[in-house]
Amino acid sequence: MKAKLYIFGEKMEVKLSDDKNTSFTPETYESKEDFVARVRDVVENDFLEDFTLVQITEADVASNDDDTLKEAFETAEGLQKKLIESVLQERGLLGKKKEPREKIEKRSKEDMMASPEYKEAASHIGKVCTFSPFKSEEVHTGKIAGVALNKTNTIIYYTVVLESGVRKCCGVLNETVVLSDATKEAAKATDKKEEKTTAKATDKKEEKTTAKAKKADKKATTGDDLV
Repeated sequence: MKAKLYIFGEKMEVKLSDDKNTSFTPETYESKEDFVARVRDVVENDFLEDFTLVQITEADVASNDDDTLKEAFETAEGLQKKLIESVLQERGLLGKKKEPREKIEKRSKEDMMASPEYKEAASHIGKVCTFSPFKSEEVHTGKIAGVALNKTNTIIYYTVVLESGVRKCCGVLNETVVLSDATKEAAKATDKKEEKTTAKATDKKEEKTTAKAKKADKKATTGDDLV
């Protein structure tokens, strides 16, 4: 069972990810290690589940943007709410009304598929695509198998099949996207393979030549010994 350990100053609280959002607070003079150990025993013995703990501090909460924190503050409880409240107060945002997001008008699928940007994206089907997902440093490489749209038909995605067979969606406007021709990539791989084969053949030939030379030297030496 997953659990979160909230730490705010000297205060601590553990919240479980069960249906009841069960929470625990430390007993008087209970150390952090003893507190976590006690909660672990409850989870493993009473809930009969493995215990996985993630620590959340004020710095972790502050890594979120304003809108995310405001939304979380509405439903947060206990120490989690105090952490969010502290960050919002420091940013001078507590009490301000959340500005409504700009409404995006839905576009018809037919119009979007007839648009130049959709046709441009579709023209890349079959190409090799290398990209990093949003807010991630992980790099994926695969072949573009198709083009897809979001629910409002306003955002175009590449459907990329990775080498592992897993399918990933990548926005065509993703700045990390690098496209290359699959045929050229295959040719490069073939050239690289041929280079290795040639290198191996050359090494083998040189080994044979060296062996012959050594044999000839040995024979010549043997002849000299007989004289």
